[in-house]
Amino acid sequence: LCGLALAALKLTVIAAITACQKDGPIEPAKVPNAQGPASLIKIKPVFYFNGIMFSGTHDVASGELYGMNPDGTGVFRLTNDNVTDTYPDVSPVTSGFAWARFSGNGQTSEIYSQNFDGTKRTQLTFLNTIAISPRYSPDGKKIAFTAVVPGAGAEIFTMNSDGTAIVRLTFSAKNSGSPSWSPDG
Repeated sequence: LCGLALAALKLTVIAAITACQKDGPIEPAKVPNAQGPASLIKIKPVFYFNGIMFSGTHDVASGELYGMNPDGTGVFRLTNDNVTDTYPDVSPVTSGFAWARFSGNGQTSEIYSQNFDGTKRTQLTFLNTIAISPRYSPDGKKIAFTAVVPGAGAEIFTMNSDGTAIVRLTFSAKNSGSPSWSPDG
């Protein structure tokens, strides 16, 4: 009986380890312990990203956003529309990302954000110009980005991660672009 119980324990451990293996870059967060009958528990899982985001034309010529595991496996599509989606950046504190979404004619783009599960898609800028290269600050509270200023060229801006409080940082008229934050913000 002892040998049979040990074998059952080994199988249980192997099954648990296998079930916990990471299959892809989007993994459910741990659900907190809840009290009460299962029928009353209405906790929606929260997802986080553990991989690489990129833009590509794998499915459509206009370009969409994709995610994959750090080793290149598990490629999956994150956006699905008829316009170009590009310049993705993963939020360091939420289960979402920001990107530049071009208009149907490709003449303008705005910065958008959404969760990895496809919920809460939000247009963050309404500049009616080309806004690209969003980059979250390390604390996730701000986004730096590039936007074209008519008559001046591309300049660097920041905004709160919800799209409020847009501030122009450069006035070079020399095409400033591709902002990046230092690790400490």
